[in-house]
Amino acid sequence: MRTLAALLIIAATAFAQSTDPKTCSIDGAITNSVTHAPVPRAQVEISLPDRLRTTQSDAGGKWRVKDLPCGAVSISVSRIGYIDKAGVPLEAPTQDLRIELTPQVVLAGRVIDDEGDPIQNAHVSLLTSGLLEGRRTILSNAGAGTNDLGEYRFSGLSAGRYILCASATTNTGRLYSEQCLPGTAEDGADALQATAGYEGRIDFTLSPLPVYRISGTVEGAPFDGTPFDGTLMVQAGRFATQSRRDGTFVFPALPAGHYKLSTETERGSAETAIVITNADVEGVRMRLEPRVNVSGIVRALSIASKTIGPRDYDAFIWAGATSVGSSNESGEAFTISNVAPGLYRFSFKLPKGFYLKSATVAGHDIIAPGLAVSAGMSPIEITISDDGGAIEGDVTADDAPTDAWIYLERDGQPVRNSQADAKGHFHFDAVPPGDYKVYAWDDNSKVEYASPAWMQRYGKPVALSVSPSQSTHVKLVRQIAPE
Repeated sequence: MRTLAALLIIAATAFAQSTDPKTCSIDGAITNSVTHAPVPRAQVEISLPDRLRTTQSDAGGKWRVKDLPCGAVSISVSRIGYIDKAGVPLEAPTQDLRIELTPQVVLAGRVIDDEGDPIQNAHVSLLTSGLLEGRRTILSNAGAGTNDLGEYRFSGLSAGRYILCASATTNTGRLYSEQCLPGTAEDGADALQATAGYEGRIDFTLSPLPVYRISGTVEGAPFDGTPFDGTLMVQAGRFATQSRRDGTFVFPALPAGHYKLSTETERGSAETAIVITNADVEGVRMRLEPRVNVSGIVRALSIASKTIGPRDYDAFIWAGATSVGSSNESGEAFTISNVAPGLYRFSFKLPKGFYLKSATVAGHDIIAPGLAVSAGMSPIEITISDDGGAIEGDVTADDAPTDAWIYLERDGQPVRNSQADAKGHFHFDAVPPGDYKVYAWDDNSKVEYASPAWMQRYGKPVALSVSPSQSTHVKLVRQIAPE
């Protein structure tokens, strides 16, 4: 009996071992991307379908996780003082995995007044010099308030170009001038170039500003000339005030400068420009104008006798954060409804195989200069065509195929951009007939493609012509975009 029992135990153990799932391990090392030194005590997280496994790197930056299910997993690594690296896919088992963490950028300093006293609750804006639609500009990144010592600190930043701006308004309404360091250039030419691991100190000294009173009235609703019977928020740059129910409003303390006063309701909007020099401005009048329905006509010129329907295209306009899309009644007509009067950018999403031949209002182009929306305006007239050609090409670097960003330019204006595949091949279809320049760049985030001067200075394009319904082939050598 004992022999039989022993045999049964051995058999049960062998069966249990045979049904255990196979396990795998992952190990590696964490290093500093700048110094290449080991990073100790880095937090390593491995995401599994049903749970999270964690460990820390040792003094030599090494780590290991055992008893993992074999197959695809995701790893994230973090450490105070470094930029997090998250969601790195890999397969278990993996040995000697090398992961680099990039040291953070830290910008800190102090804000004081003209007498050397700290300013508490001063606002410090962190601005980044970056590219927006191919143009270098200043982009808002973050903001922070100062403590009772006038101190601020931004941490966890990536390498980049930065400008800091400080401003303050005290509890007593005292206003201080805004100061931006190291510069105020709109294109970021004076921005601080911070490399990985940079720790910099920027201190501000703010001077008090003289302020002036601005008062006025919002009129026009319900668009019969009577005062507005309600309250409205009136904006003047970063300042705002609430109107009274009779439409009158007051800005008690605005510094000198140029302002656009604006307000809007569900039914209408109003704006006017004022200039403050060295005196109060009284009696400003703002008239609410009704919102506008912008109509549009689409004319499709098709060599293949194609027709388009209301779902085949979209028209939309935008100004800043405001964007309004179209409601398409048919393949030939659309309406952009409830638009506040003003200047907008215009875009048109094309049906497959077509290109935009023209977009006009009363015979005037609206693509480059923009669309001025006003009451009684003429319809937008869109002409599209499918007689475009094609551009096909291949990109190399060091005589080998490579991926790249491809930019198409016509008459100094950007037309399209796309990415070549890993084999360096790219394709543009529905290209309007005409003469073009084609560029290949390594990094899309560094290319100022909307700046003709930048493209002319740094670019090495290939010129080509596109004929109706014909394909053109081009060979490009990838360029390295400058920092």
